[in-house]
Amino acid sequence: MTFVRKKSSKNRARITKARLEKAIARVRAELFDHGLWTEPVHDVQIFLVENGDSYAEYEWVGTGDSGVIVVRAISRARRVEARQGVVTSLADILRHEYAHALANIYKGLIRSRQFSMAFGASYDNPSRFQYSPETHMTEYAATNPSEDFAETFMRYLKHGGVLPEGHNTQFIRRKWRFIARFCAGIRRGKSRWDVA
Repeated sequence: MTFVRKKSSKNRARITKARLEKAIARVRAELFDHGLWTEPVHDVQIFLVENGDSYAEYEWVGTGDSGVIVVRAISRARRVEARQGVVTSLADILRHEYAHALANIYKGLIRSRQFSMAFGASYDNPSRFQYSPETHMTEYAATNPSEDFAETFMRYLKHGGVLPEGHNTQFIRRKWRFIARFCAGIRRGKSRWDVA
C-alpha cells in the first residue's frame, strides 16, 4: 500500500527560493520564445520577500523606465487560496507581473489609441468594469484596463499565443490580437505605433 502525503495548505501557500527560480526560468524562456526577452526586460529584477502586510502576494513596482517584481513568500491571499484548494501558479504570477513590466517599458505601444480600442479604455484608467466571461479572461481582469491587459497577456504567454477555445469571444479576440501586435512590435524594435 502506498501512502501519498498531501501538502498542507500552509506549504502550498509558501513560495520558496527554489520554486521561484524554477518559475522564473520557465517564464523567461516563454518571453524569449516570443521575442520579448529584450535588454530592458532582462534588467527587470525579481525579489522574494518574506512577509508583508499587503494583501497582494506579488506586485510590479515601476520606477521610471524600469522596476522590480516583488513576490511575497507568504501572504494572506495565498493562504486563503490554499485553504480553498486553489493556488495561482507561480509561473502565472510572473507572467502577469512581466505584463506590467512590459507595459511600463513599452509605454508608447501601451498608452495608445490601439490599446484603448482593444481594452475599452486607456491603460491608466482606474475604472472598474462589470465582469463578463464574454469580455474578460478572469474576474480580476475586470478590475481595470491594466489588469485586463496583464491577465490576458498572462494567458497569451501560458498558451503560446493560441487563444483557448473557451475564451474565443469577439471581445477577447480583439484584446488577443492587440497583444499579438504588441509582441510583434517589440520584436521589430518599435517603441510606438506607426501613424497611418
